[in-house]
Amino acid sequence: MMARKKIGSIDYTPFVLLGALGIAAYFFWEKLFPGGSGAEQNAANNAAITASTTSALQGDIAALQAQGASQTLSNAEASGIASQLYDLGISGNPVAQADQDKMERLIIQANTQLDYDTIAEYFSTKTANTGFSLSNIFGSNNTSYDLAGWLSATLDAAHLAVVDNYFSAQGISAYV
Repeated sequence: MMARKKIGSIDYTPFVLLGALGIAAYFFWEKLFPGGSGAEQNAANNAAITASTTSALQGDIAALQAQGASQTLSNAEASGIASQLYDLGISGNPVAQADQDKMERLIIQANTQLDYDTIAEYFSTKTANTGFSLSNIFGSNNTSYDLAGWLSATLDAAHLAVVDNYFSAQGISAYV
């Protein structure tokens, strides 16, 4: 005779097996890819990019200041512009035209190379993917952008042309 199951009781066997499978998969993954998780590798790569970018910008800013270059934006203004450029750039994929217009107006407030470099130093490097996604959960393929890369990645060709033309007229080299 077959054992009767009590009404309302739950058989946990499938859940236990699924949990055990998940733990086994985790250890298999760690054995297969011993260099650390994608998040750890991504964080290390982005930290290296940030350090390199910051060091280069600090050197450029010091050289420009030693040459007597002028800065028309205060550090607070440059910091605010950098913050807004990031916030607008993550506002959608693709970024809405109205937000691209705002980004264009913000970045062309840089009147000198020292202005641009100061904004870029405050921007430092930022990660583009901030939403709920598998790449964010596992930390893989989250590219870190400097300011020029961020503008190139978030602005369309028409907005980039305006920014490039403005920078060229002002003698600002930003490689956007």
